[in-house]
Amino acid sequence: MQTEAEILIDNNELICSTRIKWIVTVHQNALQQLTSLMQPIAEISRLTQRIGGDIIINDMRLDVRITSS
Repeated sequence: MQTEAEILIDNNELICSTRIKWIVTVHQNALQQLTSLMQPIAEISRLTQRIGGDIIINDMRLDVRITSS
């Protein structure tokens, strides 16, 4: 296990590219998890509204666009 940072001049572009890919992947996974959580919450909101309760989430949207090349 590496404990200190190494300076790699020749591989800098590869390291940056790999890091960006990892960040995008983690971001996309988090968005998928949020979407899967929002769907049951929206259904609970609809059910509580039908029985006379207040809306749990007002105007719930997930509008995130990621473009990759």
